[in-house]
Amino acid sequence: IGGAYDDNGSSIAVDGIGNVYTTGSFQGLTTDFDPGAGYYPFNGGSVENIFISALNASGEFVWAKNMGSTNNSDYGNSIVVDGNKNVYTTGSFQSTASFAGGSLTSAGWEDIFVHKMSQCDLPVAPFNSTPTENLTVCSGQSTTLSAYAYGVGTLRWYYSATGGSPLF
Repeated sequence: IGGAYDDNGSSIAVDGIGNVYTTGSFQGLTTDFDPGAGYYPFNGGSVENIFISALNASGEFVWAKNMGSTNNSDYGNSIVVDGNKNVYTTGSFQSTASFAGGSLTSAGWEDIFVHKMSQCDLPVAPFNSTPTENLTVCSGQSTTLSAYAYGVGTLRWYYSATGGSPLF
């Protein structure tokens, strides 16, 4: 994870299912936060900005956030995750810095921030349990379709395997 300039990891936390969270600072125009083949860049410019990053238990990229100001260096120093998947970070910022949920203006040269970020569960794709012999249904025939959703989401059945108009 990183780019051509100064990138620093300051703290690491692991949640109850093995997801790994890090915070620190990054600098440069194209700092890539996806450690795999994907590309998830942030533009830190010529100053250091704060990052929060999440990887799953297999080390694959889940998400990343950047925070801070455009004119002064800001640093993420510590991170923890609670049992409700809230991510807490603390560090320092200068001038006026943007954070998820708003901005802060320092009272002096460099001040402390405490940031809380909530996460939500993404819906998991439904699993189609329809038997293979029932996948093709001709006009006038009937079949039984079944699916299980392992998360929040909407199931839609379509006239063809490639989509098109949904069945209602």
